[in-house]
Amino acid sequence: MKSALRSIIKYPARNIIYALLLTTAFTTITLLINTYFTGQNLLKLFNEFRASLESQEELFAHRELFGVREVIQSSASSLIPVAALLILLCALVLPFLQYLFSIGRGYEIGILRALGMSKGRAWLKLLIENILLSIAALATTLTIATTTHKRFSVSLLAIDNDAMDLMTETFGDIFISFNWQAVYFVFGLVIVITVISAGLSNILISNNAPLKLIRNYK
Repeated sequence: MKSALRSIIKYPARNIIYALLLTTAFTTITLLINTYFTGQNLLKLFNEFRASLESQEELFAHRELFGVREVIQSSASSLIPVAALLILLCALVLPFLQYLFSIGRGYEIGILRALGMSKGRAWLKLLIENILLSIAALATTLTIATTTHKRFSVSLLAIDNDAMDLMTETFGDIFISFNWQAVYFVFGLVIVITVISAGLSNILISNNAPLKLIRNYK
C-alpha cells in the first residue's frame, strides 16, 4: 500500500490526468443513469394520476400535463443508449490509457524486479495504484453527483419552469431524490476497468523483465 501511494505521488501529472478522466466518465454516467431513474419515478406519478381519472373529459382537461409526460418519457428513453455507449467506451478506452501512461515506467519496473521484487508483487503494486485512483474518482463522483443531480435531471428531462409548476400544482411538492441504483452501474464499470487494467499490467511487467531490458539496452 505504501509503495503504491509513493508511486502515485511520484508521478502526479499522469495520475491526476487519469483520475480526472475517471471522475469525468464516472460522473457523467452516474448523472445520466440517475436522470433515467428520475424520469421513471416521475412517469409513475403520471400513470397513477391518470388511473385516478374517471372520464375522457378529465383527461382532456389535463392534456397539458400529459404533454409534459410525453416529453419526459421521450427524454428518459433516449438516455439509455447514450449511457450504454459511454460505459462501453470507458470500459475499453480507460484501461488502455492507463497502460499507455504506465509504459514510461518500464525501466522502473525492470529495475525493481532486478532488485528482487517478484512479478506478482510488481503486479499487485500496479493493481493497488489503479484501485486507489478509482476510489478517489468514485468519492469525487459521489460528491458531485449528489449535489448537482436535480439540476442535471431537470435539464435533461426538458422540464421547464411551466412544466414544473404544472406538476407541482397537480402532484404537490415533487422531491427529486438521488437514485443510488445509478452508483451500482459505476461500481460495475470500476470492476471491469480494474480487471482489464490488471491484465494489461501483467503484459507491461512481462515486457519489462530484467533480461529483456538488458537485451534492448544492448
